[in-house]
Amino acid sequence: MTSTPEIAKARTVFDMMREQSSDPPGVTRTSYGDGENFAHRTIAEWAQEISLEVTHDYAGNQYVTLPGRDRAAPKVVMGSHMDSIRHGW
Repeated sequence: MTSTPEIAKARTVFDMMREQSSDPPGVTRTSYGDGENFAHRTIAEWAQEISLEVTHDYAGNQYVTLPGRDRAAPKVVMGSHMDSIRHGW
């Protein structure tokens, strides 16, 4: 598999989040806790570096958007948790 600069950066970002919330044998990022907040900040900083828009809703969910030319066009939405269960993978 060929690595691109984007893939290398993604690995770096996810490695940083894993190291910050390491709790052997996995990671622990308590909801609304330090680990989850670090993950949100890390992703937001990365997204802004590559000119993506970062917003949050009333519950603290983070949205990273690649703005298109037509804001009225249908959207594709993907999601993931930034928190984890104790010792999660």
